Amino acid sequence: MKKIIIVVILFKLFHTSEIKSQIAQEWVSTYNGSGTGVYYSTKNVIDNSGNMIVGGNCSTEADEDFLILKYNTSGELLWSRRYDGPIHNSEHLKDIILDDSGNIRVPMLIISDGGPGLKKAIEDCFPESMRQRCIAHKLRNISNKLNEEGQRKLMPLIKDVYYQTDHTIATMIAMKLIDDYSSEYPSAIKCFQEDLESCLNFMKFPVGHHRFIRTTNLLERTFEEQKRRTKTIPRFFDEKSCIKLVYATMIRVSEKWKKIKMNEYELTILRNMRSLFGWKNNSDENFISKKYAA
Repeated sequence: MKKIIIVVILFKLFHTSEIKSQIAQEWVSTYNGSGTGVYYSTKNVIDNSGNMIVGGNCSTEADEDFLILKYNTSGELLWSRRYDGPIHNSEHLKDIILDDSGNIRVPMLIISDGGPGLKKAIEDCFPESMRQRCIAHKLRNISNKLNEEGQRKLMPLIKDVYYQTDHTIATMIAMKLIDDYSSEYPSAIKCFQEDLESCLNFMKFPVGHHRFIRTTNLLERTFEEQKRRTKTIPRFFDEKSCIKLVYATMIRVSEKWKKIKMNEYELTILRNMRSLFGWKNNSDENFISKKYAA
């Protein structure tokens, strides 16, 4: 099968004394993979050190995998990694996200509501991350399917499931609740069963993190803070002034999240989770060594 080689060219944009933009070529590099297939680039980013990270795909007759290359400022290849998903199907690279240190990170947990579009986006972009369903939204959905008597009788039992700290115990209580009340409250129990595992995923994490990661309250609070600031302003002069206010609000909320401390016991739990989920460092240069951000 023919092979197409990825060609990476870095151009530098600078301004002359005449205030005219010019482009100068800094380096050219080619990549020739070890196996057969078609290689092509789809996304490039530059980290804080000026290194270029090139993302693309390697297409073969069997499937299509991710391919990540990292070049230094001189155009020398620092490393190359290839990633084949757990179901060995066609993986298509959509974007590359770097943290402050320039590492490629994959989130362990993503919290969302039950919107089908958002769920599909999470599955497509982060197929191996766990998804946590916001239990505040879920409780409202279940409550809406009950009359007043059913709310007094069933909702405390459902809350007892969601506010457990042990995943196994919560699952056992949920199964018994389903068996006991599925005939009496079929609509509410059906809603409770839907996405049940995603509602309990937060219990797999350290107990001290539970109240922060079982709902989307952090995000909802950000929206409320934004509304509180903008409702006093008749209008913004331009788009930039609005974005500046949004950014300031999100920075303030982010700083609160960063104040959450993790002791050595909690860090050990997270490291063990990475190992149990199969996210171990892989010395094989042909595959990506994936590191989760807690």
